[in-house]
Amino acid sequence: MSIRYQLIVGFSFLIVVFTVVFFINQRLSREVLTNTTYLNNSEAVIRNSNALHKEMLEMQSGFRGYLLTNQESFLQPYYEGLKTVPFLIAEQMHLLSTPTQKSKLDSIIQLHKEWISYSDSLITSKRDTLPEAGLRYKKLFDTKLKMEVGKKLNDQITYMFSILDNYEYKLRLERRAVLQTSISQTRSISIVLTVICVLISFVMGFYFLRTITDRISKMVNLAERISGGEFISLPDNKKDEMTRLVNSLNQMSETLSTTFKELKKKNDELDQFAYVVS
Repeated sequence: MSIRYQLIVGFSFLIVVFTVVFFINQRLSREVLTNTTYLNNSEAVIRNSNALHKEMLEMQSGFRGYLLTNQESFLQPYYEGLKTVPFLIAEQMHLLSTPTQKSKLDSIIQLHKEWISYSDSLITSKRDTLPEAGLRYKKLFDTKLKMEVGKKLNDQITYMFSILDNYEYKLRLERRAVLQTSISQTRSISIVLTVICVLISFVMGFYFLRTITDRISKMVNLAERISGGEFISLPDNKKDEMTRLVNSLNQMSETLSTTFKELKKKNDELDQFAYVVS
C-alpha cells in the first residue's frame, strides 16, 4: 500500500471519527435543550396557574364585596376577570403537556363556570328593581349563599389548583433530574470522545512518523555505508513510494560493487602486466 493511500485512509478515518463525535454531541445537546425547554415551560405553567387562580380569587372578592355593600365599584375586578380568565385558561391549556394536567384544568373550568352562573344569578337578582326581584334574591340568598354553594365551589377550585400545581412541581423535579443527568452524560461522553480522538490522532501520527522516519534512517545509513565502500542491500517489501527509493539505492550499491570488482580485476591485471614487463 502506498504512503499516499495510507495517509488518505488515515485522514478519512479521522474525518469519520470526528463526524461521529459531532453528531453524538449534537444529539446530546438536543437532549439538554429539550429538557431545558421542559423546565422553562414548567415555570410558565406555574406562573400562569398562579395568575389564573389570583384572577378568580379577585373575582370572588369583588363579588362578595358587592353583596355586602351593594356598591357597583366592587364588581370591577369581577368583570375584568370575565374578560381575562378565558385568555389565561387558553394559554394554560396550550402550556400543559400531559392529559392528567389538562383533565385537572377542565375540572377547574367547569367549576368556575358553575360559580359564574351562581354569582350572575345573585348579581342579577340584587340589581333587579322589580317587586318580585326581592323575593327571588331572598330565595337565592337562602338556598345558595347561606348554604355556602359559592364557598364550596371556591374551595373545590382552590383544591384543584393545588393538585395541578403539585403535579407540575413533581414533573419539574423529574425533568430537572433528567436535565442534570443529560448535562453530566454530555460532559462525560464529550470528554471520553475527545480523549479517544486525541489518542487515535496521536497513534496514527506516531505510526506514520515512526514508520517513515525509521525507513529514512535506514536509507541514510545505507547511503553512508555505500559511500564508505560497503556495498550492501537493504531489504524492503512495503511496495510504496519509498520502496522505489530503496530499490534505487540497492541497484546503485550493486552497480558500484560490480564496477569496483571489475576495476580491481583490471588493476590486478595491470599489476601483473607491469610485473612481467619489469
